[in-house]
Amino acid sequence: MKFALPVLFSVLLGACATTAGYEKQLATWVGKNEVELVRGWGPPNQSYEVSGRRFLVYTVTRDVVVPGNAPIPISNSKGKLIAILPGTADTTASSACTTSFELLNARVVSWSHRGDDCTARE
Repeated sequence: MKFALPVLFSVLLGACATTAGYEKQLATWVGKNEVELVRGWGPPNQSYEVSGRRFLVYTVTRDVVVPGNAPIPISNSKGKLIAILPGTADTTASSACTTSFELLNARVVSWSHRGDDCTARE
């Protein structure tokens, strides 16, 4: 039960966030200038230029710790301890999202993303 509640909570929260929601948010940046983008997203993790176009790249990583379970004592009907089921260790799940904005003449003209955590609420 100790393991089930955090997982259920994460699933319920995650159900609200979708890739489509993230893409809707990204689409609102098309036409904005570079200064507005940096004000909204902060300094990029990486930037580069190719054929007169500028690319700003943002990468977000996140680690979620899923708590383990304590050992479980097993007793007989008289209350005598007969076994102890081993517990489980905490586990860490990592996720990431890399988003790139393409700029032409200092204006956002397109975007792309990759990763397993490129989601947002719609």
